Amino acid sequence: MIGVDTSFLVAHCDSNHPKNELVRQLLVEWTQARESLVFCSQVVAEMLNVVTDSRRLPHAWTMPQALSQAEQWRAAAETRWVTANEHCIKLFLEWINKHSLGRKRVLDTMLAATYYHHGITRLATLNADDFRVFGVFEFLPSA
Repeated sequence: MIGVDTSFLVAHCDSNHPKNELVRQLLVEWTQARESLVFCSQVVAEMLNVVTDSRRLPHAWTMPQALSQAEQWRAAAETRWVTANEHCIKLFLEWINKHSLGRKRVLDTMLAATYYHHGITRLATLNADDFRVFGVFEFLPSA
């Protein structure tokens, strides 16, 4: 199982992103290998926010386009969904404290805690440095 980060999804959605081709190729390979991709609601919400923001993407999507993509991920056979529970929140708070993380690290730490609690140790991200501090993930593509 591979946990999916927002940065990976954005690269998939943005045909002008320098890693778009790599991300698309990895998704084909993982699908052929019957690899499960793990999502949580925050990743999809962040993806919708980023890909529809013309200040971030010169060729921003419309909300209907972004929702269509989100629905494809939601319904895909290779997709698994996890949610934060009390144990995830406990780990999240421990990691924020242990690593002296500030407000700009809150969302990534919650995502990391949720995935890790659910046994996800491989993470598809283009921002490995955001998660390296936890010392529990392998990064795909290799960072």
